Amino acid sequence: MAAQFLPASLQERLRPQHGATLPAPRDAGAHVLYCMRTAYRSAANPSLETALRAANELRVPLLCLAVLEDSFPAGLSRIGMRPTDRATAFRLEALRELQPEIAARGSVLLVHVERDGSRQAAAQSLAARARLVIVDEHRRRAAHVVRGQGMSAYVNCGMIDPLRMARDGARVSEKFVSEFCGFRESAHLWCLRNPGAYLDASRAVPAWARNQLRATDPAPDVEALARGASGDAYWDDCQKCLVLSGELHNNVRMAWGKAIPAWHGAVLNGQEATPATRLQAALDLLVRLNDTYALDGGAPPSYGGLLWCLGWRDRPGAGGCPKLRPTSVIGRRGVKPGDLERLARVRVDGSEPAKKRQRTMESFLSSPKSVVG
Repeated sequence: MAAQFLPASLQERLRPQHGATLPAPRDAGAHVLYCMRTAYRSAANPSLETALRAANELRVPLLCLAVLEDSFPAGLSRIGMRPTDRATAFRLEALRELQPEIAARGSVLLVHVERDGSRQAAAQSLAARARLVIVDEHRRRAAHVVRGQGMSAYVNCGMIDPLRMARDGARVSEKFVSEFCGFRESAHLWCLRNPGAYLDASRAVPAWARNQLRATDPAPDVEALARGASGDAYWDDCQKCLVLSGELHNNVRMAWGKAIPAWHGAVLNGQEATPATRLQAALDLLVRLNDTYALDGGAPPSYGGLLWCLGWRDRPGAGGCPKLRPTSVIGRRGVKPGDLERLARVRVDGSEPAKKRQRTMESFLSSPKSVVG
């Protein structure tokens, strides 16, 4: 496609989906199709700007298509799970708010709910009648933000411009920029260079950590863990918060994750446990819980956070072992079991805890000194 009508800032972003050169628009077609996959926003959206300019140049309408997958994140199908109602509602609410914004730009946003692989058929039907098809890049460039800010899910779905987040965050906190840019990009780069390794403990966990993880605690049932009934009051509180709100604050997420290796048998189904199977079972369980319930699940930085719990990109602690983060550290700042669940209910359904207790929780979660990960 001759893209001279595009400014240089948009031209440099274009990549052909197939082949080495950009395709020319078809001579016949009723519209330009923009498949909105990773940027649920109308402002600061280069793909949308390109599609709008292409439609104006070709003098045809622009149709925007968003597909709500029945397996999101993609790993859910691998473990036989479907998205939670909370995760589905989160994305539907975003698309509902986006529709009038897209209409104000002179286009229309179509939302297709995938059922049993119907996404391909829906996209192909519209693409067959299009003069040009524009798709967001598969890589979620905005897949992570400091979880302590409660924004990672919004950035993961492209609801917020990551450049603006980085620029505004730099004015407030150097740590914010370090995690937003440094950790996010390093996780993306590692996943790009090591395809599928985030699911393989033998590839993702460093040798020193593989050799030191020797869990011996009896394993709770997987279903018990999922509903927050492990018997560890602080861990259960974290899990219930995650299930209710789809979020788990950075200041408690590491303690939540590091407790999992102790329950190595939870997904072994009675098989003989070895250090390798224990470690892989811990990773399987982390991914299962995170991808099922976390709104920011399925992204490379999210997997990076899980692997960090097992020693990835970490340094050995005392005796060469992975650093311990007992869940009891959560209580050292005045937070009691049940507080995180109550705070999640405040955010989800508006219920009101005691004001003093809420201030204690908010102070704990917002204080850099309270980081337990």
